Amino acid sequence: MEKTSVQSKRRIGLYWKILAVVGIVMVIGVVLAYVPGFGNRYAEKVYPKLYRVIAPVTNCFSFTLGEILMYAAAVIVAVTAVLLLIFGGIALYRKLRAKGPMTGGARFLRVYMKCFLAIVVLGLWLFIFHWWIPYHDYVLGVKEHRRAFTLEEIQTARNNIVKRLNETITKVPRGEDGKILYPDSSQRFAVIREALRGLAADYPRFEGYIAEPKSAICSDVLDWMNIGGFTYPYSMEATYNKYISDFYYYTLIAHEIAHNKGYYKENEAEFLGFLACYTSDDPLMVSAGCYYAFFDIDEYYVGVLYELYDEETALAIYNAQPKMSDLAVEDAVAAVEAAEEAYNADDHPLQEYSEVASDAADIGWETQAELIENNSYADVVYLIVEYFSDGKGR
Repeated sequence: MEKTSVQSKRRIGLYWKILAVVGIVMVIGVVLAYVPGFGNRYAEKVYPKLYRVIAPVTNCFSFTLGEILMYAAAVIVAVTAVLLLIFGGIALYRKLRAKGPMTGGARFLRVYMKCFLAIVVLGLWLFIFHWWIPYHDYVLGVKEHRRAFTLEEIQTARNNIVKRLNETITKVPRGEDGKILYPDSSQRFAVIREALRGLAADYPRFEGYIAEPKSAICSDVLDWMNIGGFTYPYSMEATYNKYISDFYYYTLIAHEIAHNKGYYKENEAEFLGFLACYTSDDPLMVSAGCYYAFFDIDEYYVGVLYELYDEETALAIYNAQPKMSDLAVEDAVAAVEAAEEAYNADDHPLQEYSEVASDAADIGWETQAELIENNSYADVVYLIVEYFSDGKGR
């Protein structure tokens, strides 16, 4: 009995004790995320402290550390699967040949699997405390009280966006050819950062340090997948597809920074991206944000009109509303064409896999839409109309 007791004690080493404690803490974190209000308090009090420590460190790298780690994780998983197959085959062969168990190989595999398990646990820890808990808070940090909006409220939101767009698009700096003169990335980031910090009174997570988003290493893959940007909660880095248009840049970057600062739901990040643009003092940022928000709100407005009236009446009401400036449309089209030229000017060694990536993305987008139905991109319309119905829009 004494010998068995000693052997049992040896089996439970420091490694397993640490993993057990970490596992318990992670389970508690997952459970607490479902406690009403806990995710909000965590996102407001704890997450910003983690961000202030981690984001400045990862921002020191010129490349996206999170993207590199993602690729490395895929390689590690593949290597692990191969090793298990190899060593499993060798073990089976030795057993059938009655050659006894492996010694050196078994020790190597044991050490390797311990390292692999530690990496997996670390990844789960970052997933839970950098994303899972903040994601399970109230939208925009406020307990929702949903209601139906009147046609007039939707119309007011739509028309205010059009009005602000038309006012600012003529103030955008242009060259002799009439095309927009876009600032460099650092200047644009400074404008976006200032606009987001201007929202901090209502959305306190924007206070303090804000890391500049980085260009994705595999931007062409993101382009094939119709992804404009991606945020890595593990490393607290925001990235963007370098082939997006300059006109779309402002909305997208503000959206990704909102994610990176703890607003991980798509509807709240989309809304905050719009709001940062709408309230900015920079005419180009205002114009760009209003342009892309217009299509969401306008489509919704038209749908409501056709639900309430016959086609002729609905069309008459719609035509009586202010129209978006043709200049804004021309600017957006010109920016898209310039982005396409930039894409075509680069080499894309994985181009043959573009259709595979696109098909995979379609499945991913459909799956995401089902999983986040109540917090999807489309729900931004509700938040925009709510903003204007509360009298906050100018």
